[in-house]
Formats: sequence, C-alpha cells, structure tokens
Amino acid sequence: MPLSEPPNAISGQYHWECSDQIDPDFQAKEAQWALEERLERAQRIAQDDLRRRIFEQIPQIATQAQRIENALRELVDFERSKLPPKHNWGYLILKANKAKAKPKDPDVVGSARIGSSHFKAFGYSNSDPIGEKFLKITLSPTPSQDASAG
Repeated sequence: MPLSEPPNAISGQYHWECSDQIDPDFQAKEAQWALEERLERAQRIAQDDLRRRIFEQIPQIATQAQRIENALRELVDFERSKLPPKHNWGYLILKANKAKAKPKDPDVVGSARIGSSHFKAFGYSNSDPIGEKFLKITLSPTPSQDASAG
C-alpha cells in the first residue's frame, strides 16, 4: 500500500499559512512568563544567599542561644529560691532592729514562712549560765493569718 502525502504537502514539505499579526494575549503572556522567570531567579539567588549567611552565622546564633538559655536558667533558679519549700519546711529572714530603744526590745526582727503560714520573727541575744551566747527567736502569726483562720 503506497503512502499518501499530506494534503498540504508540496514536494514533501509542509506548507503553513501564517500571518504577520501577533496575538496581543500572547505578548501579555510572554511578558508574564519573563517576569515570573526573573522573579524565580531572584528568589533562588536570595535563597542561596540566605542559606550562605545562615551557615556563616550559626556559631554566633548558637553562642547567643546559649547565653539566653543560661540567663533564663538563672532567672528560674532565682525565682524558685524565693519560693518556700514544700511540706512544712520554711525559712526565716532577720535584720538588725534599728528601732531598738530599750533593752527589752528585740535585737533582730524579720519574717518567717513555714509551709503556707506567715509569721513575724523577733530575736533576742542572751547568755546561758556558763556564759555562751545564743539567739532566741520567737515567731508569732501575722495579723492577716489570724483573721483568715477565724
């Protein structure tokens, strides 16, 4: 069976009808494609530059992160040190009594906390019969504790 030639074929070549007019939509699409291509190239360059800068900054970032971590750890430890211990443990803070006018006034005054209870603290320095000095501390509930207990 002999092969037939294409209908528009002239001496074995195709003949195409074309015009000199350019489709206006094609020009807009071509401009959009070019813009997208330039944008993609710029993004690739920016991404590569960013990646390079990050790798250059990793040691400084790690150092800064370590400093921040240490500062936060110190702050947390400091805040935890202010909290009273649990399960009826407590603490006592005493300062010299600057308002001491009489010998019977306490030598030191301050505050205490045992568990969830707050106290006023008064300290008196004394000597035992053999002459050794000691400090006697008296704790009394704060007035706010008395009001809430009753």
